[in-house]
Amino acid sequence: MADGGKKPDFTGPAPAEPAAGLAEVAARLVAGLWLVVACAVALFWPSDAGPVVLAAAVLAPAMAAWALAEVYKTQRQTLAGHAALQRALGSRPAEPAQKPAVTTVTDPVLERRLTEVLRALRQNEAALAALAEAGRAEPVLPPPPPAPAATPVDATGQVAGHVAEEEPSLGLDLGETPAGAPMSQAELIRALNFPDHEDDAEGFAALRVALDDPKWRQLLQAAQDILTLLSQDRVYMDDLALDLPRPELWRRFAAGERGRAVAGLGGVRDRTALVLAAERMRKDTIFRDAAHHFLRRFDQMIVAFEPEADDETLVELSGTRSTRAFMILARVAGIFG
Repeated sequence: MADGGKKPDFTGPAPAEPAAGLAEVAARLVAGLWLVVACAVALFWPSDAGPVVLAAAVLAPAMAAWALAEVYKTQRQTLAGHAALQRALGSRPAEPAQKPAVTTVTDPVLERRLTEVLRALRQNEAALAALAEAGRAEPVLPPPPPAPAATPVDATGQVAGHVAEEEPSLGLDLGETPAGAPMSQAELIRALNFPDHEDDAEGFAALRVALDDPKWRQLLQAAQDILTLLSQDRVYMDDLALDLPRPELWRRFAAGERGRAVAGLGGVRDRTALVLAAERMRKDTIFRDAAHHFLRRFDQMIVAFEPEADDETLVELSGTRSTRAFMILARVAGIFG
């Protein structure tokens, strides 16, 4: 299970500090000119005047103008820092009025991995559907040919003068398909993580078993849908840092507790992923319906899964890609308070 252990860098290169404004430049020019003029005046200053008065007359206006320039500089740097912070938190520019219906994934490596996994899922579903249809179909036998009239038969019932031939087999007897063994919790966890790549035989085997089980098929399909929708916003489960929740929190969640009592289950705290999911949940009806469907199916799975799972198994469940998607959507939907 690829974990990554690091957050993706959404900030990009550090922006250059903006140039000084007109007011700041003017304040510094005034301070400099005042010092020049004051020095010239000091040459003709009466000798009986005190040095303190002379210093105050020369330095006070220059220091005031320079302080004003520093205020403008501080304001400029504060605005630049605020813009950089917004960039770091994943703020996005306002969307155009006509937003494309589907955003394509531009990362070639991740796009290829996702395409391979989805293609394999479709092939598995098609193969399972074909097997199920073949098991239900009954062979249609052709009507027997009419018996020839007045054909003599011997005592054994064979046509006289003919050698008995073995009746050819139609090859349609599929036999009974043996019932599969109950799916183990380890297989379900492997299926919920989905295959890592096209050569992940263990992952595809677990996924095939899960899709063949009506109890888990809808959960896997719902998880596949939501992972695909999140990837359209470049939110990939392998890139998200995870705080593994304590097993007792899963047990309390399975018992029906919600809100802050189980808030520790929201182990994915990536600011960008949460903001993008919340925005999509608010604006995209298809995404919202898929998210609620997935949350219901995952909730039902935990209720059935938890009683027979030990603490180590619950920790392994927490690290799957499907569970990370659940953590994001549950936080956005307010399940954790």
